[in-house]
Amino acid sequence: MQVPLSHFDLARLAEAFPEQPLLNWVRLAPIEAEDPDAVRLEQSWRQLCLRNRGPEEGCVFLKDNSCSVYPHRPSACRTWPLDLNAKGQLEVSPAHHLLYTTACDKTPFKETRPIKRALGENAEEFKAYRRLLKQWNALSNDKPEKQHFEAFWAFLKPFTRPQPELL
Repeated sequence: MQVPLSHFDLARLAEAFPEQPLLNWVRLAPIEAEDPDAVRLEQSWRQLCLRNRGPEEGCVFLKDNSCSVYPHRPSACRTWPLDLNAKGQLEVSPAHHLLYTTACDKTPFKETRPIKRALGENAEEFKAYRRLLKQWNALSNDKPEKQHFEAFWAFLKPFTRPQPELL
């Protein structure tokens, strides 16, 4: 499973690991140029994703069946596996239904408003990130020497701000 990252997710990881390069935790996954999450890096189209230990081993931050960076976890992890359907109701995302049925706690939520709010905030966060991707891609398209992760992160940093704990 790929966990997409936004500029705010990068900022949270940088805060959690100030002495380590972000690329320790970020994977530059190949992606089609038309995808809204495509960023031009190293003359290729990439998507920023959370690095995992392997296809069957899961997230690099999963320790003893628990998230070791819980306060700094990416947006996608904050609301996983939930999504809003066309009627604005909470549902298990169809893409994650099988994993949910085999691995997740099924305790009903007492209060759904915070989750719906977090899903809305995640959507807004990624809208802002995609606008920044368009700007970056336009600025760096004909400048291969600028198409490296460190330059991209320097471009994104001014647009990050401390994020409140969503969930």
